[in-house]
Amino acid sequence: MDKNTLGKRVQLDKANQLIFGSLAFTVFIFIFALFATKDLISQGAYQNRIISQQTIAKNNLDTDLSAITSLKSSYEAFVDQPQNLLGGNPLGSGNNDGNNSKIILDALSTSFDPNAWNLNLSNLNNLLGQGSGFISLAATSSASSAAGSSNPKPTPVQLTGTFSTGLNSIQGTFDSLNKSIIPIQVTGAIFTAATAGQSPTITYTAQSYYQPAYQFNIGQVVVK
Repeated sequence: MDKNTLGKRVQLDKANQLIFGSLAFTVFIFIFALFATKDLISQGAYQNRIISQQTIAKNNLDTDLSAITSLKSSYEAFVDQPQNLLGGNPLGSGNNDGNNSKIILDALSTSFDPNAWNLNLSNLNNLLGQGSGFISLAATSSASSAAGSSNPKPTPVQLTGTFSTGLNSIQGTFDSLNKSIIPIQVTGAIFTAATAGQSPTITYTAQSYYQPAYQFNIGQVVVK
């Protein structure tokens, strides 16, 4: 092989190497651009999902703020009454006094506090003049006092009591339970009398309620 042929062969090999290198570099750039484009599209879709959730959260917040303003106005109108729901003085300290919010909380408390419960029952005994045995001071609850709930429901409290009265006064005595600020429902009664003509002794069971406070939870949404 002469020198001219050898020189041409060397030049051809160099040209082939240059073309192969350019082709490999072009393929690399194409694949890199392909993956980069895919990643950018994925990031764009992710950002759109985040923006969508942020928009939903903002709309909910705006609705809640509007509801707070309306609730505050309604609460103030409910509390600032010249006469409470029981016809008493909102600023007084008698059995029927106190503002409406206090009456509602006393009627359906948010926790089971035996001491506070029994104090209310003791006040009812004194109000009715039936003696300390009319409603026993031994309120019990089958459920623990929850700190709060996102779906609060009335929880029963068991009550017992004993009283003695004439046959014609039994219904009226039970009706007196309606004067309690807390709801009381009689669930059973046993009548006993030692001798004929004696006023019977009535031992009864009753049920009241408390309702755990509503717990407001701020949730989190994981955007994938």
